[in-house]
Amino acid sequence: IDDVDWYDALYKNTAFSMEHNASISGGNSKFNYYTSFNYLDNNGFMKLADDKFNRYTGMAKIGAQLTDWLVMNYVMRWTRT
Repeated sequence: IDDVDWYDALYKNTAFSMEHNASISGGNSKFNYYTSFNYLDNNGFMKLADDKFNRYTGMAKIGAQLTDWLVMNYVMRWTRT
């Protein structure tokens, strides 16, 4: 019987990962906006497979005071994996 450390044979000890975030916001008392973007690059721990995960995420928010009694808010989210 072979004496194999299967955990060591299949998995790495470390994996590279990075994440970046950027956002912009502004406005005044009648109109405001916010937008953001995120990128995630995550390499996995498997030695024998292409074990990685990439994600892109974006978000936008817009708010407007249309009249004294009417406020409009819009939110959009987007994700690609």
